Amino acid sequence: DPQFVNEPTILQAVKMVRRNAGIDRSAPVLTFSPDHNEVSVAVESNITITFDEKIQNSDGSELTNDNVDALITLKKNDATGDDIAKEVTINSDKTVITIDPTNDLELEQRVYVAIGATVGDEAGNIISPRNITFTTLDNTSPIATINPINSATGVAPASNITVSFNEPVQKTDCSALDGSVITLKKTDASGD
Repeated sequence: DPQFVNEPTILQAVKMVRRNAGIDRSAPVLTFSPDHNEVSVAVESNITITFDEKIQNSDGSELTNDNVDALITLKKNDATGDDIAKEVTINSDKTVITIDPTNDLELEQRVYVAIGATVGDEAGNIISPRNITFTTLDNTSPIATINPINSATGVAPASNITVSFNEPVQKTDCSALDGSVITLKKTDASGD
């Protein structure tokens, strides 16, 4: 009979769903600020790791401002770089870790931040290790080198003029360079 239903199997499935309802089986979700691969981060910035629920040490003990520092890695460039001195704190709700570099970060510095599988939620779900890198602000202007150099003499008429930069550049509106960024005139700025 096609309408025959195995009721004991269905009841067993309902009991299993009810038994597991409301059980937290997910590790806390975390968000870094600055974000991974972010650039032009201010050198005086703090770094935060925000969790979507209350966290604790992986052994179930409470996180405090005294023990949270050991959970965070802060280095120059990458995981093998030099340590960056830091002070690490956690908010009273146990949801935000704040990493305050003891000194301002260096300009144009690549920074590596990591947290291991060292914290979890109250249900015992431990996070996976996570790390990011970001780069601090570049506040030095690119240096242009023009060839032939200023006031050069004896330059062959068929010579090319080159402008090179000490770092990648873009137009001030953030678009790619094109032929509109160079002006050539006879004699001086008011020439043809």
